[in-house]
Amino acid sequence: MQISAAVMRSLAIAAISALTIHTPTGAEPVRCCVAVSRARVEVPILDFKLQRKNPPCVKAIIFVTAKRQYCIDPRQSWAQEKIKELVLSKKTTTVTPT
Repeated sequence: MQISAAVMRSLAIAAISALTIHTPTGAEPVRCCVAVSRARVEVPILDFKLQRKNPPCVKAIIFVTAKRQYCIDPRQSWAQEKIKELVLSKKTTTVTPT
């Protein structure tokens, strides 16, 4: 039985983005990306966040969609282009007070 690459990629992204890391003291859990994907996000991206490396969290671009968040490798050229597109879109839709 062979599983398609797209299905495997989707499962990997779901597993990565759903991780919750607990602090050593057992206090409030920290939600962050502990791994990243190189797969292109195929659903509409509404926003993004940049995550700095702070173990166990890794450097990542977090793309926000209507249903979830995706942890993406910041070295991916498609992800960098998407950020530029989102920033430009925000600039053109922002109304400046007069």
